[in-house]
Amino acid sequence: MQIKPTGALTGADRLNGRAVRAGAGEGGLTLGPARESDRLELSDHAVLLSRIRELPAVRMELVERVRTEIDSGAYESAERVDAALESLIREITDEA
Repeated sequence: MQIKPTGALTGADRLNGRAVRAGAGEGGLTLGPARESDRLELSDHAVLLSRIRELPAVRMELVERVRTEIDSGAYESAERVDAALESLIREITDEA
């Protein structure tokens, strides 16, 4: 069994479109032209995790305030419902 440290360059990794191989170059790496047959496939799970990392941070103080307003009945108003519906319609029609 062979155990490799995480984060280490192994095999033919890529750097700026060029193949990176362990060897005698600077820092123990050599750069060569990328082969056309090289490709990267990401699982659906990896793509989802990447999208989650791009989401903005949750502002918990805002979330808690809105929850309190909803529970007390103070949050829902005709203006807010109309604005939410208009936003939803815009989002749906932009995706179509």
